[in-house]
Amino acid sequence: MDMVQYKKKLQRDVFILLLSVVVAVLLVVSGSIHSISDNLGEWGLIGVFLAGMGFSSAFFAAPATIFIFAFAQNPFPFWLVAIVAAIGAMLGDLLIFRFLRDGLADDFRYLVEQAGKNERMRHIFRSQLFYWFGSFIAALVIASPLPDEIGLAMFGVLRFDTKRFLPISFALNFLGILVITLLAQIPGN
Repeated sequence: MDMVQYKKKLQRDVFILLLSVVVAVLLVVSGSIHSISDNLGEWGLIGVFLAGMGFSSAFFAAPATIFIFAFAQNPFPFWLVAIVAAIGAMLGDLLIFRFLRDGLADDFRYLVEQAGKNERMRHIFRSQLFYWFGSFIAALVIASPLPDEIGLAMFGVLRFDTKRFLPISFALNFLGILVITLLAQIPGN
């Protein structure tokens, strides 16, 4: 991929992320979030699971975060919402990791190759420190409400094994979602 194609793809990805945030803000401001979460709430834990799957997607991350927040306020206990949504997020991450990671991983590989033309940078990218630091950053991205694709691509570049990835994905998504559900428990929210 040449630099022009890469810039276009990056602009598209940033646009999708910003569009997701705008949709989430519009859902909150218009009050539609309550009717949508009520409808999803009728689906019970399946609605929580679907919101969890959305939590791991670039386009649905912001709205899913709002849905999870609403689910944790009513009618489900916050810990149950965190567990079920984390299972959904883990499944969403697995689907992305298995089927869609190549595109983003290719973007990261391209950046690494460009930086790797410098001998010092090549040495850094092959070091254990880079592996552990990259894994840490990827883990932070997955635990946050940021789109998981970035962290998944980093894990793909680091050649992370799927068997090791699943429990890590669940734990990280659970922690991130647990923070959201705990914030929903604060009176006045």
